[in-house]
Amino acid sequence: MKHPPFIVTIIFASITAVSGCSRAQLLGKSKFRSVSDARAVAFWLLREAGEFSYPMVALLLGNKDHSSAIAAHRKVTHEIREGGRRAHLLVEVIGHLAKGEWRL
Repeated sequence: MKHPPFIVTIIFASITAVSGCSRAQLLGKSKFRSVSDARAVAFWLLREAGEFSYPMVALLLGNKDHSSAIAAHRKVTHEIREGGRRAHLLVEVIGHLAKGEWRL
């Protein structure tokens, strides 16, 4: 995808600002917890806020397999219900988006 929709750009901008991870890290293969948590939140937001299909979410996040998008979405959804670090990060990112603090 040469030019992703605007919502993808602002989601990435907010996640990178809040998490401290770079866009390259989100799109990469890093297994560091901070990066994988940020990536999971990106999967969740792209699916829920962007209303993209799982294959499209996987493509937007660096040609990952769509099963990665499904697994990440399930993990974040579970942590929203039960509490967890990804849910906390998600709340911070949503707050960042709501305040319009993202910069492109």
